[in-house]
Amino acid sequence: MRRFNVTDAATGLALVLIGLFVQAHVVASYDLGTFRRMGPGMVPLGLALLLSGLGALLALSALLRAPVPLPQLQLRPFVFVLASIAAFAMTIRFLGLVPAVVLLVGFATLADRDSRFGMFLVLSAVLATLAFVIFRLGLGMNLTPFRWPF
Repeated sequence: MRRFNVTDAATGLALVLIGLFVQAHVVASYDLGTFRRMGPGMVPLGLALLLSGLGALLALSALLRAPVPLPQLQLRPFVFVLASIAAFAMTIRFLGLVPAVVLLVGFATLADRDSRFGMFLVLSAVLATLAFVIFRLGLGMNLTPFRWPF
């Protein structure tokens, strides 16, 4: 029987490893400078140190807490969220922004077993409108709202 929280211990260890990797990359690739005259590597190094420290705290605190049952792995949300991102990436250039967002929302709503068609319609209309307003009108990006290939 487990005597500590395995999920938090593994997550803390993963954060420590990611932080150590980023620290090594920053030290090898960027000039750190001094505290009076910071170089481009000072802030990433500080954030990586913070990430490693918080990961170590999480891993150590997991040893003191009671275990919790491991979560059930659900494949459906994982597959449909990845499919929604892939559908958006593959269709934005050929169909335009609005149809790509509608496809993104369509695949993403399939990840939830309790999703309804009305929720899909409302969510896709709101997100497509927001994407158009933010990216096309607000930021002035050259994204075609609709492109019909036929």
